[in-house]
Amino acid sequence: MASKIKFLLPLLFSFLLVNIIASQMIPPLYFRVIKSDHKAIVVFLKRIIHLPNFTQEMSQYQAEFGSEIRTAVFGDQWQRLQLINKFEQLLAKNPKSRDLLYALYQLYHANGDQKLAGQYLNKAKAVDPAIK
Repeated sequence: MASKIKFLLPLLFSFLLVNIIASQMIPPLYFRVIKSDHKAIVVFLKRIIHLPNFTQEMSQYQAEFGSEIRTAVFGDQWQRLQLINKFEQLLAKNPKSRDLLYALYQLYHANGDQKLAGQYLNKAKAVDPAIK
């Protein structure tokens, strides 16, 4: 029995030490989310937007904060879509505009549409080969 205790005691100590260290490494964002810090929740939701449980998390926080949380999370994306529409209309009038082509590349890239972003980058490079 004493030999079992001598064996388990270092194992238990190691387990406790690992848990203490791991608990200190939890990101501060997590604690702010738990305390329902609005800004932290918006950052959290923006970071998990592409994960499968995003809809569930969004519903939970929307119930707590109302529709303003949706606006805060998707606001940047909506602004980019409005700019994309505006720039597409301008591009129809001037299809060789290097600046519009490059701006559309950046907007689509920021929205996560890499295929369309690449197409606009190639068009911009065709107009101005100096673009890298």
